[in-house]
Amino acid sequence: MKIYNYNQCRVEKAVKVTCPRCRGFGGDFGGTCNLCKGNGKVWKSIHDNGWYRAINQRLEKSKMW
Repeated sequence: MKIYNYNQCRVEKAVKVTCPRCRGFGGDFGGTCNLCKGNGKVWKSIHDNGWYRAINQRLEKSKMW
């Protein structure tokens, strides 16, 4: 899969990893995790470690965390 890096305006390769914010539980104290949208897994950029995207989100919804 891919991630869109807004800092460098390019599309990068990504791997599926456990969500770093909720650590795979899908939720936090406020409810559903904002980074993974409750799934527990995210796509993480290989080139730039700060860019993530939820599994079912569009490419343009990539976030920096």
